[in-house]
Amino acid sequence: MLGLATALLLLLPEVVLPRPTDLTAAAADTVELERLATRLGPARLLHLLEGNAGKRQPKVALAALRGLGLMGAVHPDLGMLALVPFTETLGRLGQARQLDDKQMTVASEALYRICGALGRDSTCTEDAPATASDCGFNLYEATEHLFGLGSEPHLPLPLREGALEGLSALPPAAWQHLWPRLIALAQAPLQKPPMDREVPAGHEALVVLATLLPRGQPEPLLSVIRTAPPEVASDAVSQLCAAQPASRRGVHPATPLPDDVATRVRTLAAADQPPRQRQGLLECLRLLGTPGDRALIQNILSAGRKKGK
Repeated sequence: MLGLATALLLLLPEVVLPRPTDLTAAAADTVELERLATRLGPARLLHLLEGNAGKRQPKVALAALRGLGLMGAVHPDLGMLALVPFTETLGRLGQARQLDDKQMTVASEALYRICGALGRDSTCTEDAPATASDCGFNLYEATEHLFGLGSEPHLPLPLREGALEGLSALPPAAWQHLWPRLIALAQAPLQKPPMDREVPAGHEALVVLATLLPRGQPEPLLSVIRTAPPEVASDAVSQLCAAQPASRRGVHPATPLPDDVATRVRTLAAADQPPRQRQGLLECLRLLGTPGDRALIQNILSAGRKKGK
């Protein structure tokens, strides 16, 4: 019986995994690339990426990156397995400057695809406390790694922005514990970095916090507006007002700005402030809608027209 079983096994066709050239040949066919990537699985795709990044085999690295994103978008369970080691791999490659601009762009897109699928598939509810047990340890761990990648000043900016964009696609309850660190990161560009470092991705941290606004949780962004220096506070105000419904004559916004925040908006839009900063606050002034705010709007527009002449 044992001999018969051995003979049958020998007669079975050998399972052949896709080769790197198969991935590159399918680069323009998203359906086939996803199929091949799923057959390879996260570990092999990451091995291909790390072994071929930079100028070694850039087409293989790009195909592996696109494959990771497509696989994670279609199969959130595999995306969850890939996410933490993917961020770790990107961190190593980024530190070593082994990714070119195109590879970093595709890496960012892959992170967002994976996180978007996890956000849609997650059972972590918006009202759940942000603990590992509520949202699942793997998802909780993934948010830590994404924030770590997004806040590391030694890494190229596209990678950090991509990590934070991915974080914003996950359920807020999973990264609620990161609020204090996101607020600090939003203000980090004001700190003069060492010569060998790039400025942290502070704007993307504000974008992440702004995803809380439609869920009725403006507190983290309001904290930045109240305490940050003008250039960061004005960016945060723009994020806040962009999330408000379009204003109509005589109709107040659904979520009125607190009095102290409205006062700060007017201070940031004053005539002695930088023109670019003032331009970014026009929508907020429209939402506030008092005669003084309308006068400020006209002043900003007039100053812009004079500058353009």
